[in-house]
Amino acid sequence: MNLGEFVYIRGGSYAESPDFGNRNYTTQGLGIRLGGIFKAIGVTAPEAAADDTFSFLSRHVDISFDHARYKSGEGHPLNGTKFNSLSFVIR
Repeated sequence: MNLGEFVYIRGGSYAESPDFGNRNYTTQGLGIRLGGIFKAIGVTAPEAAADDTFSFLSRHVDISFDHARYKSGEGHPLNGTKFNSLSFVIR
């Protein structure tokens, strides 16, 4: 699910039969994108979007941060595993 193209909330689960490994876990995640924040500012403050620097940055630069983690039973090797990423995009 995303909110305004700048906050992304993610989740999922995996359930496997006890006969085939019994790997069961859930995932949670959150992402934030600067490009979506630029779009929101452009819509709510058109005078900011008219600025040359803002316009250039909103068309050519995006930074995103993503975080995700596994949750499973105590003692499971994936339990508490976390992922973080930071991406810098120039178009």
